[in-house]
Amino acid sequence: GPGILAANLINKGVEYFGVDASSAMITECQKKFGDIQSVHFSIGRVEKLEFQDSFFNVVTCMGVVEYITEPATALKEMIRVTAPGGSVIVTLPNYLSPYRIWNRFFYRHIAKGIRRIIRMPSLPGLDRKEYAVFTWRRWFEENQMEVQEIVYYNFNLFLSPLDRLLSKLSVSATQRLECLYRSTLG
Repeated sequence: GPGILAANLINKGVEYFGVDASSAMITECQKKFGDIQSVHFSIGRVEKLEFQDSFFNVVTCMGVVEYITEPATALKEMIRVTAPGGSVIVTLPNYLSPYRIWNRFFYRHIAKGIRRIIRMPSLPGLDRKEYAVFTWRRWFEENQMEVQEIVYYNFNLFLSPLDRLLSKLSVSATQRLECLYRSTLG
């Protein structure tokens, strides 16, 4: 993506590698951070990373797996490039959140019906998959990775379209409720 994590991590002295399938995203990142020696960006796919085994101490994968066709392969690849004792952090939309359920079963159909009534063309969209947490927990454990914590997102009190119409208020309320997202595993 656009290097959202890069600035914070660079300021902490981290050598940062960003990979995206989109050349436009990589170009944007290079414009922002291209003059910093500890920052590297490349075009690539999470299912086949161009790094040596055990290259990274931490691998983050944000907003990616819901759009790819082989998420289990992607996870194995992330684990391959992570050093022993390292961490793999993956974000997923929470399949069971009320926000996602509303969008999946109601809002999408309501918006489609309204567009049809007013003769507005359908909006092109990406095929977005959703996963229940137990699927990913099983995949991690099958690959000898210990799940230490689960942090949910898409925990939004403002259902669509209010989340976009009142975006500042929606983000503020969501940030205040972050304490409810965590599920520490024992």
